[in-house]
Amino acid sequence: MDKSISSFQLMDYSVDAIEFTVNPDFKQSGRIKLDFDIDSDVALLDEEEKITKVVLACTVFKNYRRANKPFRLKVSISGLFKFSGDASQDQLMKFSEINATAVLFPYLRAVITHVTSASNKTPLLLPLINVYEFIEIKKRKVADANAQQ
Repeated sequence: MDKSISSFQLMDYSVDAIEFTVNPDFKQSGRIKLDFDIDSDVALLDEEEKITKVVLACTVFKNYRRANKPFRLKVSISGLFKFSGDASQDQLMKFSEINATAVLFPYLRAVITHVTSASNKTPLLLPLINVYEFIEIKKRKVADANAQQ
């Protein structure tokens, strides 16, 4: 295989869910601070074929009414990925967690921009993120929350 071609491939992706809710009580008062959260989930679908499924979900303005935000938007997308190199199951899952999330993130951003634009709102473009750092921060928050329980 040509070394310039990745052994990790996106086979297919889909937009699984979109939920857009307008806040009828929204009052514009200056610049709106962006508030969003992303969750990801990785599943091994076929160990022999090294196929994983990654679901990426984003919520924009989760507490939209209480925080006086113009809307709440939830988007979920998923992708099927195939790895053609040598990797253990753990390596494949870790690789998928980081790299598949990084591959899907631009699709998620595009859907969010399109939905907000089509809703006659100012088009929202999520900022670029360091996927590895984002995942590590989320893991630490979950671990801290579990430790407090």
